[in-house]
Amino acid sequence: MYGTVWRMPMDQCGESLTEKEVAAILRISPVTLREWRTGRRPNVPRLPYRKFGKSVRYDLAAIKKFIADSERLPFPDSAA
Repeated sequence: MYGTVWRMPMDQCGESLTEKEVAAILRISPVTLREWRTGRRPNVPRLPYRKFGKSVRYDLAAIKKFIADSERLPFPDSAA
């Protein structure tokens, strides 16, 4: 499983997502997601999460907002 990129469509998820589900949606490893959550990766917005004992859960709406906020537009052509 190490190094595998999991893919999961958002419409197959519930409202509360596990670390593995969010990593699959974002197409990153769970380790990278943990680093983002804990602030170990600079210049990456931290994702809001809830912790229940050892379980970490993410809100689907927050993940969708994170994806939308991460969108970047290309630079316009300088020849124009």
